[in-house]
Amino acid sequence: MEAAQGFFQDSRMPDGFFRPSEEYVISSLNGTDKALFDAHPIAAGANQGAVNTYTPDTNSADFSSPCKLYEDFVNDTIKGLYPDPTGALKDALKANIHTLFVGFNVSTPGCTEQFPYGM
Repeated sequence: MEAAQGFFQDSRMPDGFFRPSEEYVISSLNGTDKALFDAHPIAAGANQGAVNTYTPDTNSADFSSPCKLYEDFVNDTIKGLYPDPTGALKDALKANIHTLFVGFNVSTPGCTEQFPYGM
């Protein structure tokens, strides 16, 4: 609890916290992430208003389609949260969406960069 309070109240990392010495990309896991997801497959979906009514969403992206993950996150989630930003917020969103694309493109070359707020 003390570490959490220090983090949120004082913006201080807990004692013994160290950042990794290398950049993290999916490929640095050497396929262990795929093995984990293959061993415990759970299709994306949701309960349909009641307990034990979990229904897979066949349109949802999963880890086997990283470009769709990126595109859906940008065009559905971000655009849904910020439908019509202006000024500094719009500039920041455009810059952060580009940074997200660069990260995805490093681990999954071939994705198409999305520009929901223009270039």
